[in-house]
Amino acid sequence: MSSPAAPALDPALKRRLDDLFTRSWYSGAGYVFEAQPYTVAEDAPLLERVRDLRLDDRRHAQLLAELLESYDLVPEPGPFPYWHRDLNYLSVPHLLGFVLEALREDVARYEAALEALPETLRLARTTLRTILAEKRARIGPFEALVQEAQAREARAYAEAIAARKAARKKRLAEEAKAKEARRKSAGAGAGLPDPDEPGISPKEKARRWVLRRRVQLGKVAAPAAGAGGRDPAAGLPDPNEPGISPKEKARRAMALKRARAAGGGSAPAAAPADPAAGLPDPDEPGISPKEKARRTMAIKRARAAGGAG
Repeated sequence: MSSPAAPALDPALKRRLDDLFTRSWYSGAGYVFEAQPYTVAEDAPLLERVRDLRLDDRRHAQLLAELLESYDLVPEPGPFPYWHRDLNYLSVPHLLGFVLEALREDVARYEAALEALPETLRLARTTLRTILAEKRARIGPFEALVQEAQAREARAYAEAIAARKAARKKRLAEEAKAKEARRKSAGAGAGLPDPDEPGISPKEKARRWVLRRRVQLGKVAAPAAGAGGRDPAAGLPDPNEPGISPKEKARRAMALKRARAAGGGSAPAAAPADPAAGLPDPDEPGISPKEKARRTMAIKRARAAGGAG
């Protein structure tokens, strides 16, 4: 119960005290203490300091509640001051900056409330001055703590970035080294027959791969430029050309085999021309069956005569 001589609080002063009560009961330090921040081992003592601030804020809220009760009033806390802020998963040094900001704002609000309180409200002024002095005394050491924590976090980030850059530089150097090794390995096979050349037999393909690998390993010397770099069968007629007779197909295949068996020896200076070149196409659309047969027979006779020659 209040004393009969205790002056009454006007509604504006009551709202100020309710605001200070709300900010003490739902304080910035309390919000951080109940959040789930991202922490490292070095953050343990920092969270202890936040816990101490939270306990101070709860004690200040109790003092303000008793002050209001002394005037026959009941504390009416307002909405949570930081309802719009999400502090989960943030680093502790960053959250300490938020707590310091809230502490400075509290000091400003207590100073404004003291200016608004008349001198006749001695109990209220004494209570607010006591709380204000404690908050002011907290700011200096806590600000130094925040600066130290944020500097430590900045150093850790810089070291992590430097380590990431060094790892990337090392990886790029290793990739460049491997690329150069592949280039040199591919260069060791320059001038050799291409094992992926279309139309060669599986046996020839395997022979070329074995030769290329042996050259790369240094077991055999690479052929001199112009000696073995060219397929000895290059320029010979294609045995798989559509429309040629079985006899011509066998003759061309034998010529290719002999040229490649020679291992790059003298190949024919020029490929013999197709004896049927220039004759009408028997597959021309629109011609009659009789004309088709006539053209086909002419091509066979020309090639037969060329093969005999």
